[in-house]
Amino acid sequence: MTSRLTQPHLLSGPFGSYINDRHHMSVEELFRREEIDPIRAALREYRASGVNQSVTPTFGASARGTAPGPFTSDKKRWNTEAAFLTQLEFPNKLPFGSVAPLLDTCGHDDRAWAMVQHQVEVARRAHTPQIQALYDGGIRSVLAEAVHDYYEAIGFVKAASDTGMHRAIVSFQPTKKGMPRNSETCLSYNDILDRLRLQHSGNTHVDIGLNCDNYDGIHDALDGNPAGTFALVYPNQCAVPAGSDGERFWELANKNHERTQIEEKEFQKLRLSYAIPQTRILQLLTLAQKNLVECVGFCCGATPEHTRQLHQMLQAMPSDAQPVTPSV
Repeated sequence: MTSRLTQPHLLSGPFGSYINDRHHMSVEELFRREEIDPIRAALREYRASGVNQSVTPTFGASARGTAPGPFTSDKKRWNTEAAFLTQLEFPNKLPFGSVAPLLDTCGHDDRAWAMVQHQVEVARRAHTPQIQALYDGGIRSVLAEAVHDYYEAIGFVKAASDTGMHRAIVSFQPTKKGMPRNSETCLSYNDILDRLRLQHSGNTHVDIGLNCDNYDGIHDALDGNPAGTFALVYPNQCAVPAGSDGERFWELANKNHERTQIEEKEFQKLRLSYAIPQTRILQLLTLAQKNLVECVGFCCGATPEHTRQLHQMLQAMPSDAQPVTPSV
């Protein structure tokens, strides 16, 4: 059972894009080269910006999709090292371990996924070694980020329970239809939460959240469900328009550290133009506080400076230190 404060904690979301922008390589490549200092520096920057609930800089399976590659011994070791490293830099608060979704978050694998048999078991097997590596590093709460498929969510919860995690959080990326794929028999996100809590064995506590690029979807889901439904909420730092207007942004974003200097300038200009206005961020924070959300933050595209601004906005909001315990 989890107690939630009416003023949310500040979450450090995935900062792979920040590492890409600053060092022109991925977090995985830094671990491969055994260059740990940039990762430690990034964790410290987020701590200094006001973050009090960290997320480990970890990795998913070797390949995403309906047939994920093996979780190699190197990746297992890096995940365990990242767990130790994050706890070292955030000594007063146990971090959330994170795993990447099995399916591409843009939905490119949905058609192939629909043909896969035993989808829950496929997701369970894919997530188990990732979660085990985090558990070996001392992590006891694990977060699956940007999930948009209900069957994968079930597989993740089962994997977390098998591994002995104390807590499993499924953070959904809202789809265009509002609800996760394959959740047709569910009436709401609150209904999804209730059903996921029936999937685990042992003492694993299950929560759900919302993250990634669909700001309006996140806002509407938060506004349309009872207080206490979502444990955490963290949209991308910018809201990219759908369709052709946002194609160039995603084209450049997907290049990551391979962008040229000219492309990097163009990318940063687009990112600035699509940044979520502070007035809308404040609306989301107010709604999150009203709905007893435990953690808020930014997902992809955010820097420690964006997080610092969010921290300042949180500090300016009225708080109530009395914990509110949601029903389980």
